[in-house]
Amino acid sequence: MKYRPFRTVLPVLLVAVFLAGCGDSITEADSTPVGSYALISLNGQPLPLTIEELPGESVTLTSATLTLNADGTCSLLSTIQETTATGTATETDSSIGTWGNTGNAISFAWSDGTALAGSWSGDTIVITSEGFVYLFER
Repeated sequence: MKYRPFRTVLPVLLVAVFLAGCGDSITEADSTPVGSYALISLNGQPLPLTIEELPGESVTLTSATLTLNADGTCSLLSTIQETTATGTATETDSSIGTWGNTGNAISFAWSDGTALAGSWSGDTIVITSEGFVYLFER
């Protein structure tokens, strides 16, 4: 399909969004970002979100979940649905890495070497990267 370059870029963007090196360790359990966060919107548009549409085919980001573990590890699982004239297929992509935070600043270092940073406030993580704004909520 013609969207293959985008499908290659999307997981990298999602991973990159969560990366920026390992921050300081968390000390208080009641004030940590530890937990699972669902991607609520991409550039202000709610999911599911069609990220590419061509005549007779489309690619839709149906979900993404960011999980931050207490041991400083993290994972990102995203699901993409491809629809063509011959049917619909669902694909998942997963990434692993580490995370840390200092105050409301949160950073991620993924196993592919990508690093990104964002902000954390209560039940929300916001990451802005290369013109994309990702909003995650737990």
